[in-house]
Amino acid sequence: MTAGPVAGMGKAETSTLPPMPDDFVGTLPEWLVWWWLTKRNIEFEFQTSQLGGRKQIGGMVFDFMVYDRDPGLAINVQGEYWHFGSSGLRSQDLIEKIAMLNQGYDVVFVRESDLYDRLDYTMRRALEGVQLFED
Repeated sequence: MTAGPVAGMGKAETSTLPPMPDDFVGTLPEWLVWWWLTKRNIEFEFQTSQLGGRKQIGGMVFDFMVYDRDPGLAINVQGEYWHFGSSGLRSQDLIEKIAMLNQGYDVVFVRESDLYDRLDYTMRRALEGVQLFED
């Protein structure tokens, strides 16, 4: 992938967007979040196992864990296909969100299209604990 406009992103937001590295293990929307957080020197962990991860019943993996705020913040990137299509993942997403809320974290899901359309706004709101769509 080369740097440059991503569908829906304005020139100002993409003018400094570097290409997604070949060794990045996530998706393009996850790369956008990774890049945005890194550019602002916000400490985070990527693909963090919680409550036993995928190896335990009830475990999960959150895309980003931001610890330098109180309470900590779990951010999951919600791709349009998997999380809003007919896959049935919305129920699982909500169960995971409730589990993390019960652990004392703020939880925000960011939608892929919001990252493409308004990356800075979406991420600023996410760090405030505000999700741009209703569960």
